[in-house]
Amino acid sequence: MAVLSGCSTSPQKAPSIRSPLSMLKTDSGTKLVLSLPRDTIAADDQTPLAVNYYIVNGPGRTTFDNEPGLYNLRVQTADGRLINPSNPSSPAAGSLGETRISLPARAILGQVVNLRCIQDGAGYAGGDPAGASADCLGSYPLHERGSYLIILEYSGPDFTWQQPAKASKRGTAAVDTGAALKVIPGARHLADTANLVVR
Repeated sequence: MAVLSGCSTSPQKAPSIRSPLSMLKTDSGTKLVLSLPRDTIAADDQTPLAVNYYIVNGPGRTTFDNEPGLYNLRVQTADGRLINPSNPSSPAAGSLGETRISLPARAILGQVVNLRCIQDGAGYAGGDPAGASADCLGSYPLHERGSYLIILEYSGPDFTWQQPAKASKRGTAAVDTGAALKVIPGARHLADTANLVVR
């Protein structure tokens, strides 16, 4: 009877479900997307608190500098008061080497930081940036109840493909037809925010 009565009712329109992956798409350029796997925590919670962020590329290849120093993470209370991490003056050490990468069309570069364990070089130096580590430079004190705004900004160079100047045919055995990258300093700015509730 249940099967027959289920078949006899008029079909209901299924609710529209938005895929969480829809935020990881852009139709042009490059964007920064920030998300929190846990957006509500208890005031006495001391477990790692991950912030996931993604560089989402559009329909064309782009060159991107993933230098951790180009990212700026801030935490604010609902009334705009800045929350400073413990040991905010801990020095970053060493060179990270080459951080410029070429992102193919529709590529997504995902990274994670732990608000409870700020690491030198955002995890480039080794270890799990989302886990607890002895190499923590500091942490954000998120023990007061309330709403917090997590802000991540990227300010870095932009890159454009530039054709080399035409070489004279005389005296040149072969002309290099490859394009070179021209760096435009500080020309790329990306930002996103997420809300965290401490109960």
